[in-house]
Amino acid sequence: ERLGKQRERFPELSGLYKPTESLGQGTYAVVWRAHVLHGDAEGSEVAVKRFKTQHNKLSRLQNEAQMLIQCRDGTNVVALHKIVRKDEKVAFILPYFPHDSFRDNLHRFDVQHTLRYIGGLFAALTHVHACGVVHRDVKPSNALYSFERREMLLVD
Repeated sequence: ERLGKQRERFPELSGLYKPTESLGQGTYAVVWRAHVLHGDAEGSEVAVKRFKTQHNKLSRLQNEAQMLIQCRDGTNVVALHKIVRKDEKVAFILPYFPHDSFRDNLHRFDVQHTLRYIGGLFAALTHVHACGVVHRDVKPSNALYSFERREMLLVD
């Protein structure tokens, strides 16, 4: 029964992914944490960026997908795994990156973490710009950081 409700609510995921938690939302999309239900990656987690129907313009989605594909081999830049679609519902399947809240952990940014964070951000922006892309929304919620792994990932 639960899977049936998931399919109704997320028809574009076609039973391939099970959303488990909303991670956040912006103007154009909501990002969900989800489990992979089938295939080689079964049981692993992904991020599902689900576009809001009213902002689901094909040209915008194509541009974002093209930018992610162009920059996919970049250090510290999120990769696009897959695009799923069912009628008007479109979602990007991205790697799930466990991270710490910037706001809640600001006090933890000692010199070493600050250097890792800023260095990762500069590496990501250097790569994105080399791909001919300008990221127009650089902010802490789009520059994720894991204190445990000392890694930073540029998203959105």
